[in-house]
Amino acid sequence: MSDAELREWGVKPALTSEDLQFIADVRELRDVQEKYNVFKDKLDRIATKVCSHIPEEIGEQIKEVGDVRVIVTRGERFDWDQDLMAQLLNDMDALPDHVKKRYTVEKRRYEKLPPEDQQLLMPALTRKAGPAKIVVEDKHANV
Repeated sequence: MSDAELREWGVKPALTSEDLQFIADVRELRDVQEKYNVFKDKLDRIATKVCSHIPEEIGEQIKEVGDVRVIVTRGERFDWDQDLMAQLLNDMDALPDHVKKRYTVEKRRYEKLPPEDQQLLMPALTRKAGPAKIVVEDKHANV
């Protein structure tokens, strides 16, 4: 009889050693995922607390207290004002309400534009600090 037929009769089919190993692996995966999520949440909370003591600026910020040195590096993110971009680019296309148009200019491409093109787009650009990368160093550790 097949497993499906056994189930119809109310009988549980026997598990193979492969099935048992699969179940063990799945349970281990679930347990590790739960632990990871707890540690990730804790890491995020502590990183937020550490970053609250350091200016949120683009580039590298260093804070030294006692024998600890904290280096927080934030990349630059470009945020484009969509309404202003449409005005600057004379966007006249009438789109249906359910269609959204989004204007973006990649940072690398923007930086390669001629100055006059950069000046045209500059009013719509807001530069923001990206997510923080934190490095903690012990100043007395052997390097």
